[in-house]
Order: sequence, then structure tokens, then C-alpha cells
Amino acid sequence: MNAVAQEHLREELESRLRLGAAAGSGEGATTLSAFVVVRRVEPGPYIEGAIEFAGGLEASEAAAWLGAFTRTVFLAGDPLRIAARHPARQLAADGSAGWYGPAEGDSFRALRLLLKAFEAPTLPALPERVPLGGRGVAGKRVLYVATGAIGMADYLIHLNHLVCEATIAGLLAPGAALELRHVETIEDAAGPFACTRVADEGEGTLRRFAALSGEEAAR
Repeated sequence: MNAVAQEHLREELESRLRLGAAAGSGEGATTLSAFVVVRRVEPGPYIEGAIEFAGGLEASEAAAWLGAFTRTVFLAGDPLRIAARHPARQLAADGSAGWYGPAEGDSFRALRLLLKAFEAPTLPALPERVPLGGRGVAGKRVLYVATGAIGMADYLIHLNHLVCEATIAGLLAPGAALELRHVETIEDAAGPFACTRVADEGEGTLRRFAALSGEEAAR
């Protein structure tokens, strides 16, 4: 990737960092974590559940968590089986994932001791397109996730950050028409983007791992 493309990605990353820093200007705002218990990864139900979770936060909670750059800990388990002792704040419609918090890390110490970290180095085959929200109509927004050379755990991390931050920013809302697209890489030509998830993929090289389109029909 050339220097100009890397500079564009650095600008996108710095924009996100500034947003998080501004939201986290209050005392203790950068110490929160959300927790997700994952039985299996189903992209459609996961995205809809993440939107419901982030969209249901109180304004102060959302700002504090955004200030912590939507820090999230993923745990492997069945949220339905542990519901009696550890009820989730939000469940995916199919029960495949459950969201907890956001809260101080020690608030969910028992949950962390009960379950292991979610680890999935291999990314299985995923559908090219997944329509969400307004069924049967073109989505007003397109959510791109880059799947080239990443594992399932990384996929989940990048997807979760983008969806939750976009929801807190008011770009996504429960039930909104949306189309998920899995692509090898997310090129500038797919934009313009309303927000992106940019991270270091190694040796100081930045990569756009997820992106949300502007408000226009899916093509």
C-alpha cells in the first residue's frame, strides 16, 4: 500500500482517536469494558444484537464507553445456559451471543473466572452479502468487513467496534435497513464512508478492517 493510502488511513484512525478522547474527558470514563459471551458467531444476529445493546445505553454510559474506545472482552460460552446466574443485558435474537455492561472490569470478575477467552484463529466461509433490518429492500447503509488474512476472533473485534461506535454516533439504530458485505479488502473506491475501523495489521502498516457507507442505497 502506498504512502498516500497509508496517510488517508492514519487520518481516519486519528479522527476516531480524537472522538474517543473527547468522549472520555470525564473522570474514570476510560476504564469501562463491555463483555460479550459468544456461543457461535452468526453475523446477522450479532450485528442486530450489538446495535440493540449500544442503542439501549444511557447517554452517560455510551459516552463513557466511547471514551474507553468501546473496549470489549469476548468470552466463549452459552449466554442462555448461564442466564440464571449471569443474565445478559442484551441477547442476540438466536441466543448465539449475549452482551454485559459496560462496567468496571471487576464488576464481571465472576463471569471472567467462569468462562475462557473467545479464541478462534480460523475464519470460516462467510456469505458475501447479508441483508439486515428492512428485509427485502436495498439498505440505506452498507457495512463492509475485510476478511482477508484474519481469524474469527479478529473479525468479531473489528465488527463489534465499528457497529457499536456507529450506533453511539447515531448512524445505526435498531431495525434500520443495512447490508453486510464481506470483502477481501476495503478500498477507498467503496466510499465515502460515514465511519471506519482502522488498526495496525503489523509492522506499523494500517488497514481498514470495517467501514460503514454514507446514507445511500446499496449497489
